Order: sequence, then structure tokens, then C-alpha cells
Amino acid sequence: MTRRGPGALPGRILIAVLAFASLAPVANWIPSERSVAWYPEAARQWALGLAVLLGGGVVLAAASRRAAGLWRPGAVSEGLARFDPADSRALGLVVTLVGVLYLLVARFVFDGRPLLIDEAVHLFQARTYASGRLWLPVDPDPAFRSTLNLVEH
Repeated sequence: MTRRGPGALPGRILIAVLAFASLAPVANWIPSERSVAWYPEAARQWALGLAVLLGGGVVLAAASRRAAGLWRPGAVSEGLARFDPADSRALGLVVTLVGVLYLLVARFVFDGRPLLIDEAVHLFQARTYASGRLWLPVDPDPAFRSTLNLVEH
């Protein structure tokens, strides 16, 4: 359901302001020696990427109108009606498919490298276990080994 009436416009204005504020170079507007020198180039690249996405979306939308079988009314409802969330086999299938998708993205999109601090710490702990140890002594210079979420004492 969409919300209509006098309360819808302020919400849309707030969304537009927040979207602008999230992309605005606020650091460049504050008078100081620090600024974001790379922002104009990044903004150009974002604008180019957005233009490519919008253009591709328009082309795909125009092409999809001519494909009769692509948008069949009620297709999603029929597919969801076959899925019984209480059936453990269905849940197992969904979990397996999502897990395989996650593994494929992690391996082929992110080259199997950890991206988050939690993942990096898990990798560190896994390497410690793989070396046959449960723990490692604290590094003499923790600046080279310390990281967030790593228990060191």
C-alpha cells in the first residue's frame, strides 16, 4: 500500500534531503586545511555509473514489454504458494541455495578475501587452529598484530 495524502510529501522531501546529504562533500564545505580532494572525480564516476544503470534499465524495460512470457501475472504468487515454510525439506533447500550463492559470491566476486573485521578475525583464528594451536602469545609490538574484535589477553 502506498501512503497518500498530506503526510506523504514531507516524508518524500525528507528522503530526498537524506539522499543528498549522504552524497554531499560536507568536508569540503567546512573551512579548514582538510578536504576531500578526490570527491569531484568520484562524483563524476558515480554519475556515469548511474547514467549507465538508468540507460540499461530503460532499455531492459522497453525490451521486456515485448516479451510476453517474461511478465506473467501471478507467477510469483504461484511460486510462493508451492513453498511451505513449515516443511523442513523446503527450508533446507532454501538454506542450501543461499549458502551456495554466498560461497560463490565470496569466492568469485571478493576473491575469497575477508572484507569485514569479524571475517578477518575468524580467518586469523582459523589459521591459528590450522597451525595446531589454540592460542598465540601476545605480539611484543601489538601495533603489528592487534585488531578490533581480537582477544589478546
